Amino acid sequence: MALLQHSTVEKAAEAAGIHAATLYRWLKHPEFRNQLKAAKSNAYSLAIGRLQQGLGLAVNTLYRVMGDAQAPSSSRVQAAKCIIDQCHRCHEIEEIHERLDNLEEASGEDYKHGAR
Repeated sequence: MALLQHSTVEKAAEAAGIHAATLYRWLKHPEFRNQLKAAKSNAYSLAIGRLQQGLGLAVNTLYRVMGDAQAPSSSRVQAAKCIIDQCHRCHEIEEIHERLDNLEEASGEDYKHGAR
């Protein structure tokens, strides 16, 4: 978890209460790297979910700002647009994953979770 929360291996090691050399050594082990990859994937999925939760509010903000001739809320519009754009990208990625899963299923092979 420290590797997900800190910008360098050294800082992550310090936060975990271990020597940086130990963490570098662990990073050489495939199982450790696989667990780190899974943790990163989970964190990313949770972040996408949070972005998607804001979509309704972003759309409402856009409509409110667009309908308010008096408000020069360019910063709010930009923030709302950013959320919508990110949700759109996330949706595209989910569709690509679904198509890939369908292709894998049709081919009878399982490429998920590093299995080949």
